[in-house]
Amino acid sequence: MDPVERPRNARGNGTRLRHEIVAAAVALMDATPDPAELTLRSVARQVGVTAPAIYAHFPDVSAIYDEVVNTSYGNLASRFVTATGKASTPSEVLYRGCAAYLSFGRKHPARYALMSRRPATKGVRAQAFPLLVAALQRAIDEGSSTSTDAARDAATLWAGVHGLSTIVGRDQPTPWGTEFTIDDILHNLVRTVAGLRD
Repeated sequence: MDPVERPRNARGNGTRLRHEIVAAAVALMDATPDPAELTLRSVARQVGVTAPAIYAHFPDVSAIYDEVVNTSYGNLASRFVTATGKASTPSEVLYRGCAAYLSFGRKHPARYALMSRRPATKGVRAQAFPLLVAALQRAIDEGSSTSTDAARDAATLWAGVHGLSTIVGRDQPTPWGTEFTIDDILHNLVRTVAGLRD
């Protein structure tokens, strides 16, 4: 990815540089399958500043990783909301929300791997999960789910979708070959774990 030419920030606009550093880190990570390839130097080159300029905002690359994780969990929650916005039933919300989760993991494998290994530092990790709990609770309330514990079964569903995302990766063949599509497995996972009535 080619570096960009970046004009110097006006005095007092350091926050802009911080956002640009995070955006550059996200873009670089999305372009590589290995999160370890992200370095202060590569981020600085992408932003168009010297590596020492990064230190005014992040003490090391680990701190940039933390902000990438925070940003990514926010992205995941936004995708859940967007994907489920036009759903007409709670069951459809569950399917679409889990599909959005799976899609995020497959399209952004390096960031997803990082999210799985590092805790979010701003509480944003909890943004997406409550949406899943709420969707399952609505399905229970309307009688379309036999679940008796929305939080427990949403946690199980989250773990299942995480496992599916880890298995299939991006552009990788599934362990079960071509007998079932990924969508087949996802639908069966959601229907079974959430106790959805056919």
